Amino acid sequence: MLSNIKIIKSNEKYITSYWQLFDRVARERKYFSNDSAASLEDTTHFVKQAINQGFPQLFVINTDTDTCIGWCDTIGKDQKTGYLGIGLDAEYRELGLGHELLTQTLTLAKEFGFERVELDVLANNHRAIHLYETFGFTSFNYVKDGYTWHNPTETGDI
Repeated sequence: MLSNIKIIKSNEKYITSYWQLFDRVARERKYFSNDSAASLEDTTHFVKQAINQGFPQLFVINTDTDTCIGWCDTIGKDQKTGYLGIGLDAEYRELGLGHELLTQTLTLAKEFGFERVELDVLANNHRAIHLYETFGFTSFNYVKDGYTWHNPTETGDI
């Protein structure tokens, strides 16, 4: 791993940079069915709730800039099932961080008590599918045409 990168449990200090990162990744329109992050208020609530409930949620921090450049979490879908989310800033992909994040998050998910972890993946996200398969995920909810949120005034839709 790079010397200026550390993986930590989520921390309120990094909520804003996590939110900005999520928005950047969503705006790539390659990895999520939405094309922008939720509001900062909703994101703050999400992270604080994950922290308070002890859900497995990790941030990747660039120590030079003290910002979040990746995340992986498993949030409770029910008492025995976690729902996985993961993302990395574009310049930090293909460095093994996704594999390390997933390794640590799945370990934490098991320690948390989840017996199963589920995820959705866009059907054309071959990089993620390959990563999940290396961990033994056997089937996915392939999302072919996810709904994209947009501002109706920008597109002319009503």
